[in-house]
Amino acid sequence: MGFKYDLNRFLAAEGDRVAVKSLAEVIKSGGYHPSVQRRLETAESGAENGPETPACQADREYRDKVREAVLKTMDRLKLDAFV
Repeated sequence: MGFKYDLNRFLAAEGDRVAVKSLAEVIKSGGYHPSVQRRLETAESGAENGPETPACQADREYRDKVREAVLKTMDRLKLDAFV
C-alpha cells in the first residue's frame, strides 16, 4: 500500500547519494527494467498512502484478520503448513 510513500521517503533521505529524489523522477529517468514500468506508473498515479492513512490502516487490519484466520485453522486442523 505505501510503496510510493516509502520510496519517496527513502530517496529523499539518501540526499546527494542518489540521482533521483522521487518516484516521479525515477519514471522520468527511465532507469528501471521495462517489466516494472506499469507498476511504477500505477504507483505514481495513486495516493501516497503513508502508514497512518486510512487505506494503509485498513490494509493492515485486513492482513491481521487473514493471518488470524489462517493460524486458527492451522491450529484446529493440527497443520504445520499450508501448501
